[in-house]
Amino acid sequence: MGRNGKAVEVIFKDGSKIDINAARVKQWTPNTHSNAPAGTLQKVKFKNSLPGSKGYKRTPTQSELDFLNGL
Repeated sequence: MGRNGKAVEVIFKDGSKIDINAARVKQWTPNTHSNAPAGTLQKVKFKNSLPGSKGYKRTPTQSELDFLNGL
């Protein structure tokens, strides 16, 4: 749950995934390593990450917040 009680997980056709709530965004992409099992995802590391998140969480953009509030 997000701060306002809303959260959403969007899974795209290519297998990637994004998890959005009012406080943070996390994202995964399909793992392309040759030894990775089918369907394995890897975390996306962000340049503008939240402190203490090791680079894997960021603040949501205005369009992501609008999408979340539209649910």
